[in-house]
Amino acid sequence: MLLIGGSAVLNVLSGVDFYISLFLLPFCVVIYKFIGGVKETFIVDYVNSTVILIIILYFAFVVYGSSSYIGSPYKMYNLLVNFSSQNEVSGNEGGSYVTLSSSQGLQFGIISTIGNFGTIFVDNAYWQRAIAVRTSSTVKACLIGGLSWFAIPFTLATTMGLSGIALVEDGRMNPLNDEELSAGLVLPTTAAILLGKTGAIAVLVLVFMAVMSATSAELVSISSIYTYDIYVTYINENADEDQINTQSYHSYIVSGIAMSVISSILHYIGVDLGYMYLFMGIITSPAVIPIFITLTCDKKNFYGVIIATILGLVSGISVWLGVAIYSFGEISIKSTGSNNPMLYGNLASITVSGIVAIIWSLFSSPSHELRKVKQVLEIQTNDDVYIRHETYQDPLEQNFLGLKKAFKCAIWSSVILTIILAFVIPLIMIKSKYIFTEEVFVFWVVLAILWAIISTCAILIYPLYESRKCISKVIKGIISEFKPKK
Repeated sequence: MLLIGGSAVLNVLSGVDFYISLFLLPFCVVIYKFIGGVKETFIVDYVNSTVILIIILYFAFVVYGSSSYIGSPYKMYNLLVNFSSQNEVSGNEGGSYVTLSSSQGLQFGIISTIGNFGTIFVDNAYWQRAIAVRTSSTVKACLIGGLSWFAIPFTLATTMGLSGIALVEDGRMNPLNDEELSAGLVLPTTAAILLGKTGAIAVLVLVFMAVMSATSAELVSISSIYTYDIYVTYINENADEDQINTQSYHSYIVSGIAMSVISSILHYIGVDLGYMYLFMGIITSPAVIPIFITLTCDKKNFYGVIIATILGLVSGISVWLGVAIYSFGEISIKSTGSNNPMLYGNLASITVSGIVAIIWSLFSSPSHELRKVKQVLEIQTNDDVYIRHETYQDPLEQNFLGLKKAFKCAIWSSVILTIILAFVIPLIMIKSKYIFTEEVFVFWVVLAILWAIISTCAILIYPLYESRKCISKVIKGIISEFKPKK
């Protein structure tokens, strides 16, 4: 998705050939992957996330503060209302652009939620980070990171997405067609008109940072799966460190080329960023509930979770194509990329696999796959208290005992936030059929900017504060090297 979307932006703003972009972006990442690993990925993510949020804030302050085209939330509101009066949005309350009561928005929200559940649960990059981070920091890191990430779609859409509509109403920008919208060209087009070359460069940096961060994480995760789960496990059990590193480097190269080749094929047949975003849940979400059951349920069955995942995938693809034929009478990029086929395909993928996995687990015996061993585990909890367990227990059970506080915090906080952000607020806005007044719209804009400011502080400053002791040691070590020796 990011390769296709990033290459489209690079092509529009710089004129670089689309296919060259598809190979150029992974190539840049592969080069520096040869000298890094998981730790390097953390550093790259830190720098990239900080730069992305700073650029988003720059756009927001220009659009709502200094731009001669818009310049304030009040003018933005008036431009949106005027445009809505002449160009009503199908499915939106009153045809308005200043409402969250939208049938298309609801469909997109459901598809996005299912798709992102799939990408998080199935993506090995997330599991790697959770394992690499200190246990006492994992829950806090995921919560702060998730809330900070929300500023990117929230603030960027409120700023640049709405600015594109406002510029069309003001006559300074031509309306984009469906293909350009689906390719994700609203941001670069709007930024180039509002800020000229500066805006275009800012978008290029933003896109490059996003693609580099994601590609870097995926290359490391693919390398980990290949080197340890395949090469060391089945090919060379006695592999030394040099051999493992060599295989890891090979996997970076092969994975980078594979990404580029697959993206080139998808682009050639007409698949763009929007299509891939809607489609991802169909192929990833069937594994969500089986993985969850595997991690949390004692009564799990190897064959059950595998078969449930496969049945979910087959059901999702079948429903997706079936609805496309029923609605449009054909299977094509346009018909299969429409909201209804994608919506029902996503729902079928996650529900069928979930039902099969749950029923299978209910009729399964408790799992005895993990050996019962007598050992002493020292588990560091959030309070940095070491708890000793000397019992015949499942190692996973022992870890859960030592991490009760973190586990409860993770469950309650994630459930509450999900209910509020993904269900309560959207459903209230949809059911109330509320159209924003000028004052409420200004509040919405201010909230979006504040969220981005707080997120930037959390991403930029908090990691430095947490690492202050390590940073201090490094600085002292560097200074000591330059001191004249007696």
